[in-house]
Amino acid sequence: MQSHVRLIQTSQSTIQDNYLYGSDNSSQSYGIEPFESSNLLIQNNICQHVTACNIPNGPDSGSVIAYNFVIDDNFTANGSALNWMQTGLWHEIGQTMELYEGNSELGFGVDNIHGTHHFGTYFRNHYYGDIWNNPTKTNNTELVELRKYARFFNIIGNVLGRTTDNYYNTYQGTSATSIFNVNGDSDGENGESLANDTRVAATLMRWGNYDTVTGTVRFSASEVPSTITNYPNPVPASTALPPSFYLSSKPGWWVFPSGTAAPFPAIGPDVAGGNGPAGHSYYTPAENCWYNVMHGVVGVSGLLSFNANSCYYPNGSTAQPAAPSNLQVVVH
Repeated sequence: MQSHVRLIQTSQSTIQDNYLYGSDNSSQSYGIEPFESSNLLIQNNICQHVTACNIPNGPDSGSVIAYNFVIDDNFTANGSALNWMQTGLWHEIGQTMELYEGNSELGFGVDNIHGTHHFGTYFRNHYYGDIWNNPTKTNNTELVELRKYARFFNIIGNVLGRTTDNYYNTYQGTSATSIFNVNGDSDGENGESLANDTRVAATLMRWGNYDTVTGTVRFSASEVPSTITNYPNPVPASTALPPSFYLSSKPGWWVFPSGTAAPFPAIGPDVAGGNGPAGHSYYTPAENCWYNVMHGVVGVSGLLSFNANSCYYPNGSTAQPAAPSNLQVVVH
């Protein structure tokens, strides 16, 4: 099986509170893989030692991928253990208008292997790269990688990088140690050689992101596409950010039975006192579950014991509906 969870021609479905472990085929053993889907909610899951946790491999629009925790991506294509595939990858043609919020993951990428991608929004995520380092990944490790034809993306209120080492040393460039690669270059599949797409950077909105290279929260008008002809964004009049783009309040599964309880939101430039870079991020419930309930150890742990109730519903107030009973079959 190519993926742990595959959704085909699926709409308005929820994938939540799961622990996905392992990668049988180390180049294509994905985590959650929608095909021809829309309006999915992929929320509060843990992926460990999976090639790419979230990779829509067919047209998808309107989906929310949020509050997931990913560690130890396993990708050894072409026989190299030094390669790295971003946790969330826009791969197939027809992906548009997706929201990625509150995730704690390695990074995200948008390739041009199968076609174009538009209108993705990344809000209050923490992307930190490969902290597993067994072995250390050195290829394709940019935290944000936007390839050719990735246009009108919004990257707002995120925490980018890590302070445990000095691996990331460039704010924007084409090297593997860059926070951003938004050069609009081709990914080089099948020997293709195409001119860079300058519209990638020209249509990109960045606002309120903290990164460990500059060590600052950037509210820069130069990173807002306010003068483009199609779909311009005015420079925001305020630096205030909403807690969430899809939740009206703290969800019921925002529970921390062990470890430090995080505020809601747990990630962003307006968050203080956390254990992430400059205090701008805390462990989310899924991340806290792996570290403090499942007792995962970076660089060491294999498959761990997992019980969603122990992590998110310790008082027995589970969010899952009860199984249906007293059903009847009517033949027409």
